Amino acid sequence: MSDDAALAVDQKLFTLGVTVPFDAANKVLATYTKIKDSTRLSAATTDTVGDAKQFAVGYQYTFSKRTDLYAAFASTTQDANSQKVGAAVKGADVKELTVGVRHQF
Repeated sequence: MSDDAALAVDQKLFTLGVTVPFDAANKVLATYTKIKDSTRLSAATTDTVGDAKQFAVGYQYTFSKRTDLYAAFASTTQDANSQKVGAAVKGADVKELTVGVRHQF
């Protein structure tokens, strides 16, 4: 997404994902995402927000046609001025673990 206005958001996002089923009940998922953020920090500088990269891997086990268990781990690294994906401070690396049960009605 980009905009020619001063200090407008200028980002490019790329995501690649794969799901590998091992049998009817088990699958492994993986994604890689890169955000190239060329948004300027201020009108007085040409410094930009910077980039962020995330790698995630997950597992899904299907109990029944409507219920499954899942777990996923994601790791995000960021440039010094970047503050994406729930980072509390600029440039912070973020690690996230998600576990859950999903039931579809």
